[in-house]
Amino acid sequence: MIMQRAGACVVLLCLLTGLTGCGVARETLPERSAMEQLLISTAADRAVDALPVEGLAGKKVFIDDSRLECLDKGYVVQRIRQAVVENGAYPAAEREGSDVTLEVASGALSVDKRNYLLGIPEIAVPMPFAGGSLGLPEISILKIVSYTGEAKLVFTAAETATNGLLYEVPVCRGDVLTAYWSVLQFFGPYEWSNMPEEE
Repeated sequence: MIMQRAGACVVLLCLLTGLTGCGVARETLPERSAMEQLLISTAADRAVDALPVEGLAGKKVFIDDSRLECLDKGYVVQRIRQAVVENGAYPAAEREGSDVTLEVASGALSVDKRNYLLGIPEIAVPMPFAGGSLGLPEISILKIVSYTGEAKLVFTAAETATNGLLYEVPVCRGDVLTAYWSVLQFFGPYEWSNMPEEE
């Protein structure tokens, strides 16, 4: 009887060991996340939307992006081109032959991450006799992680023939925020964002 129970325990242990085996799922991800790209592109959209281009209507406009150094440069230039076309101007492929040269540079085009924790952060407790440390997990009452996309674009609109200033262009800024929060570690994370949903 004892041998039968022992045998049954061995079989059960083998089954549990087989069921609890671990595996590692391989993930292939790009260096930049979709979240980062959407935050940057949305901030750029809002900065370009602040560009006054009404005075360019009917003119051939060359977009000079030689001073534009930022992430997603191609997207930013295309958004400027779109704004120019939507306001009745004609994008020129070259400076020569254009009526207006619209120069653009970026003061900022990136993402900031901020963490807020009401509670006790993760703590490493030294273990003198074990020769290492024991990590105590984070205990949070309220935890907020926010991501802010910031864009600052500077434009100069000049007459191509004279290189004289056509009109004053203010510094164009745009921002977008996405935040996640959880309560008592068990409720959440919940999301809030002012990023527009694509139709």
